[in-house]
Amino acid sequence: MEAGKATDASTEFLQWLDLNAHVDVQKELVPRLGRLGGRSCARVALQALGHLQDGRLRECSHLGHILAGVAWEKLHIGFWKDVDVAWRDAYTLGKVLAAVPFLHGLEDFKRRGSWCPSQCSRVEVSSEANGREGAMHPTDLQQRRDAHASTPNAPSQDSFRQVGDCPHYEQVPKRRKLAASGVENVGQSCNQEVSLGNNDPSLVDEDGSEVGSRMGHGPLKASGNSYAVEDATKEATDLLRELDMGAIMGGPMFRLPLDSAINAVQRFLSQHQPPMKMGNLTFEDSFLEQKVVPLPPRSLNEVSTSSLDAKDLPSLECFLESYMAPGGKSKPVVLTGCMEGWPALKKWCDAEYLISVAGHRTVPIEEGRHYLSDKWSQRLMTLSEFVEKYMHPSARIAWGTEGEAGDCADTRGYLAQHPLFDQIPALLHDIRTPEYCMLGKGEMQSVNAWFGPPETITPLHYDAHHNLLGQVVGRKYVRLYAPELSSCLAPRTEELTMNSSQVDLDCPDALDSPEFKAAPFVDCVLEPGQMLYIPPRWWHYVKSLSISFSVSFWWQ
Repeated sequence: MEAGKATDASTEFLQWLDLNAHVDVQKELVPRLGRLGGRSCARVALQALGHLQDGRLRECSHLGHILAGVAWEKLHIGFWKDVDVAWRDAYTLGKVLAAVPFLHGLEDFKRRGSWCPSQCSRVEVSSEANGREGAMHPTDLQQRRDAHASTPNAPSQDSFRQVGDCPHYEQVPKRRKLAASGVENVGQSCNQEVSLGNNDPSLVDEDGSEVGSRMGHGPLKASGNSYAVEDATKEATDLLRELDMGAIMGGPMFRLPLDSAINAVQRFLSQHQPPMKMGNLTFEDSFLEQKVVPLPPRSLNEVSTSSLDAKDLPSLECFLESYMAPGGKSKPVVLTGCMEGWPALKKWCDAEYLISVAGHRTVPIEEGRHYLSDKWSQRLMTLSEFVEKYMHPSARIAWGTEGEAGDCADTRGYLAQHPLFDQIPALLHDIRTPEYCMLGKGEMQSVNAWFGPPETITPLHYDAHHNLLGQVVGRKYVRLYAPELSSCLAPRTEELTMNSSQVDLDCPDALDSPEFKAAPFVDCVLEPGQMLYIPPRWWHYVKSLSISFSVSFWWQ
């Protein structure tokens, strides 16, 4: 552990609290929430900062949890793109304020070498495996990742109960209710402080249980006159998960203090709870790397198809004129030589490296055959848990002893289309943004990670942006159809999945369509160090042939 850096991270967080927190909240967030009818939520944020100023750290943390909970409800009203970013910022602020006691305790721990119980903000954070931050509703993260692009979406939106100024739809029972206090009607001004007593009627669910207890933030657990490092480690693990939720679902306004808190907590965990060891596992020679993955019919010149161009480090002018050509003349191309100098090409083959950098971090994992499957879902787990469950040699049980996938497609896991490099900037240092992304309008939309075992599938669909798909680890099969063939590909009619095809390339006979079967395509196997340019609105299907880690760059 680099103690100096840990001190810097926690000190940076506490400096923000002292110097900028009140200004950022009172002058920026409070007016925005007021315009949205969230004046009581703004009041809660200000009360939390008041408690912080008075040294009442537990009270500050408790109100932070309440603020994050109400904002979380707001994030589930309608579609993600329609949710005002102020609620995302409020969610991040709630997570930041919830971390205050631990970060203060961390500074004391560095000086004294022991924890004081007064610094602990809660007993534990439940896994909420059946709650709003555990086993995710299919739309929770899917809508977030598709907010700025016409990309694969989940089939339906979550629905909630009416609570104060949170106009949720009447289906899901036992939602959080802020009653009897000034927080009941969030659209009205709150003129009295939120009481923090364990039996406070202002913080109850409709079944009478306390909000704090329901969220896993119950009364302080004190053990003698000191707080054991083991307890602090558990506290840090739970807190890091909550902070990651702020990074995944929150807004940009409070990202600097959030990142500082994450860095401080992660470095503490690196010393006191190192990530699990992977037994020198490399993704180049693992068991799953050797399995034979079936391809769709007619793949790789089984029948005559058009050839896919390949170019070694073309000039910007050549790339623009030959492949990004306007007027519907753009076409895909495999690029070589563009990823030279990427540290990721070597580092990411080593599971130990990825786990050391990001093993404690919570990420959204898609489970199921693909996002159009009936049994598709999303679940939160740490990167260590994801690698152990789906890519460690012990995972061979799930894939059959003969190297062939059995009936386990519904349990396949995939870290798909996730802005991992925004969440974990340390990994961003291992890649380089291609210069080609400056062409066109040059406006970067997102940089996403795609990481998973063999046979992870992205079904046939198109995107609205220019896309460079860089293959870092493993191999992927990609098939592409030109935009003018859309009528042959049976686009889906549901609003959220209109950019996806009804055709299942792995079961093409399920759709008896002579037009589709006659449609020409280009395909390739993308090798490590290669990039594939996919122009806007080109239909594409992707299937991993091994453990695979890819990076996509979307731009306008």
